Amino acid sequence: MKAILLLNSNGSLTRWQADALREAKRSGLLITGILLAASQNKRKIHSGVFGYYTIASFAQFGNPWMKRRSSTEVLDDSLSVLKVNCIASGSWDVLPSEAWDFCARNDVMIKFGLGLLRIPENLPLRHGVLSYHHGDPRSYRGRPAGFHEMANHEPVMGVIVQRLSNVLDGGEVLAEAKSPVYAHSYRATLTDAYRSGVPLLGMAVRNLSTDRRIGLDSLGKNYSLPDNSVVAKFLAQQAAASASRLAYGAFRQKAWQVGYSAISLNLTGGDTIISSSEINRTPTPKPYSFLADP
Repeated sequence: MKAILLLNSNGSLTRWQADALREAKRSGLLITGILLAASQNKRKIHSGVFGYYTIASFAQFGNPWMKRRSSTEVLDDSLSVLKVNCIASGSWDVLPSEAWDFCARNDVMIKFGLGLLRIPENLPLRHGVLSYHHGDPRSYRGRPAGFHEMANHEPVMGVIVQRLSNVLDGGEVLAEAKSPVYAHSYRATLTDAYRSGVPLLGMAVRNLSTDRRIGLDSLGKNYSLPDNSVVAKFLAQQAAASASRLAYGAFRQKAWQVGYSAISLNLTGGDTIISSSEINRTPTPKPYSFLADP
């Protein structure tokens, strides 16, 4: 499956994006060109959401999955490259016609740059534009990733690869995963979300090849950046969860168990579901109080 890679004008990739591309190559994805797009929509940080940008900076600072590198470290530096300037349409970016001409004779575009992208009706790509969304669109559309799930005490958050439409996070879902939400740490929540999304691009490519789709019964609320009062409440919740976690580690005796399952894993890309009822637990020998897998 031939693809054009859409990046921001600096041509960089995060580690999780680079790893996702490497995985997708094993599923038959072939990058034939790189589109470097400059947006006219400059994100302005106003005082009402300054608190969120502060905690987001702390959550992503030094995070290995967000470390950026040049796309030439991951892709063939002989690939065709086109630089374009987008046209602003409200909060959306519109690619110029030469960008879509550049995509001709390819099957799909992988969007790892820009913000909201307007999709034209005469799209010259058989499978459209694929993009990640770190959230389950059935409940959480918009941004920021993971924040509202933590604020609402969700145990997990969604990660999807979707075929973009002109409905915000309302496109056809081609691959999805669940990632744990850590009440004590926004950084840990984001780290696992990025890591969980790495295999999904390859899954989406395979699902496109076999015409497999994931249905959405409905779309959830469209969230936006939280204001400073919401962030203050969020930080109080996170501090309380951190204190509870420390108390658990210091004063609660653990009761870990070890078990095994005889179910064969499908290593060819299919799904394998293991129920807890199918796990045979190993008895804890006396006088020990728990077993832990090293």
